[in-house]
Amino acid sequence: MKTFVGLDVSQKKTSICVIDHNGNKIRMANVDTHPGVIADYLFSEGFDNSKVGLETGPLCVWLYHSLRSFGLDIDCIHARHVHAALSMQLNKTDQNDAFGIARLVLSGWYRPVHVKSLECHQQRLILTSREKLVQLRVAVTNQIRGLLKTFGVVLPPGKNSVFERSVLESSPSLETVKPAVIMLLDTWEHLSLRLIQPGKPTQNGFIESFNGRFRDECLNEHWFHDVVHAKAIISAWRQDYNECRPHSSLNYQTPSEFAAGWRNGEYGSKSTDITN
Repeated sequence: MKTFVGLDVSQKKTSICVIDHNGNKIRMANVDTHPGVIADYLFSEGFDNSKVGLETGPLCVWLYHSLRSFGLDIDCIHARHVHAALSMQLNKTDQNDAFGIARLVLSGWYRPVHVKSLECHQQRLILTSREKLVQLRVAVTNQIRGLLKTFGVVLPPGKNSVFERSVLESSPSLETVKPAVIMLLDTWEHLSLRLIQPGKPTQNGFIESFNGRFRDECLNEHWFHDVVHAKAIISAWRQDYNECRPHSSLNYQTPSEFAAGWRNGEYGSKSTDITN
């Protein structure tokens, strides 16, 4: 006898209703919301060949793929279709909803929803998390700028280390304000570091800019005879870059001069690990 199963899922419990080909109830159960528990119940009761219906929801991806891995024939039905089919029910309970889903599966008057793979959702999770981190960093940046304007400090345009340096150099002298600004700046730095994945230099504009300059000005301009020759050429370029060449982003100072001033406290009391 062909049977049909409806699952009404909530966070803790799932209502299960099994009906026959005439629409009559055979079994009703309430089990924990876990694919292993649901599959064990269906297999133990002999309904492993039943057609199972599940409506879309926060847990449907996990349950759908897990139940399919157990060999169950399961369809995911859009929640709007289920709502339209069950809108005329007088008593809306979890068990009645499961019964309605089972009858919907029996009728076949629905179009199964394609459920993306877990790998696809993992990629989506990474992209969504990164987008949220970017939004949080922008929000913290705007918060710092807005708070400092209250005390007459208008930060110049700039991002990343330029913004950080502007905050440290321009923060008000009020002792009650500066700790709050430093706390927000620490949060901003932590978010910025989280946005750079290990082994992904392209996510750090400063590193990628330096790599491009090093490649254009040094590596592409010389033919290295051996390792000793390469070390000598690179060392000379490094010395020129750090000790002779002024940088506009450092107020036209060399990196060595800027690092020395930072260590001497000329750019704020915040500790750093800037090196040559």
